[in-house]
Amino acid sequence: MVIMISTVWILSLTLSFLPIHLQWHRNAEDRYKPLPENLCVMDLNPVYSVVSSTISFYLPCIIMIIIYVKLYCAARSHVKEIRKTSFHMPNGGKGGGSGSKDHKAAVTLGIIMGVFLLCWMPFFVVNLVEAFCKCVPILMFKILTWLGYVNSCLNPIIYSIFNKEFRNAFRKILFPDSCKCVRPKRNGYAQSSRTTSKSLISKSEYIMHSVENGNRRDCKEPLCAEGTPL
Repeated sequence: MVIMISTVWILSLTLSFLPIHLQWHRNAEDRYKPLPENLCVMDLNPVYSVVSSTISFYLPCIIMIIIYVKLYCAARSHVKEIRKTSFHMPNGGKGGGSGSKDHKAAVTLGIIMGVFLLCWMPFFVVNLVEAFCKCVPILMFKILTWLGYVNSCLNPIIYSIFNKEFRNAFRKILFPDSCKCVRPKRNGYAQSSRTTSKSLISKSEYIMHSVENGNRRDCKEPLCAEGTPL
């Protein structure tokens, strides 16, 4: 896990901070021109735009889609196998819980990936177009940039809708007063059974007097031993 996180950070620094700091993202003739004051301008050359977009978005998207398709197919086959098994079990069986959970997890992952693509795909398409033709309005570029940022806000909402554990965790964090644990009351039968059990345990050993060979002996026997009077 540490290696994976470190790799992600190193790759991000290599693709963003280092090239921009060295001005590799700008055309050679524009590197020494002064930038407009009080304005953050990202004037990308075509080479940097294609390489950066491919490595940071398009290539990971292809890998994610391939992995998701395999996961979804595996979940579907798992559900079918469980249904076949439960069909041959007496009384219909109750083995479909695991398969339904796998299918639900696959659907949730698909929704998350779909929302991710809807939020970020327009930005990276426009990012490539802007590098070649410089014809994209600034307002559109800003809107699509913020649309990508909105994706980070939507993920917790999606998780809380489709995952009960996430929903309970968010409820505890956001509304801690409404999640106080209330100890359920025991019904009369359960309380009576518990009391009877305690009584039996306390009386599980008793002293039985017997005389063998003229000598008195105290011995402990279980309450319900065979042939022992209560």
